[in-house]
Amino acid sequence: MNRSPELFAAMQREIAAAPRAELPSLVGLLAILHAEAWSRMTAPMTGPPRDEPAEDGLLTIGEAAERLHVSQRFVRNHAEEIGRVRLGRAVRYSRRRLEAYIHRKGRES
Repeated sequence: MNRSPELFAAMQREIAAAPRAELPSLVGLLAILHAEAWSRMTAPMTGPPRDEPAEDGLLTIGEAAERLHVSQRFVRNHAEEIGRVRLGRAVRYSRRRLEAYIHRKGRES
């Protein structure tokens, strides 16, 4: 079922009803949703089979480095391969793409 038109209409209503002062935070939230959707859409289709799709989310560089047990410098140097997502000047890392990276590297060794 394609829910896109319903979701789009609901978002339009929220934006139209929001006070002008709240619009910057709404735009920020839309940017986060855009980044998460783009991350899901562009994530490699490889990985371990699962009964349910993995939850995707955005991680800070510190969280990504901690998950990989590496330095933040390593994460920066491998950002494209790991799954960097830019939100304006902010940089986050796709949890799903990070897990796929771990899976790929595990098979290579």
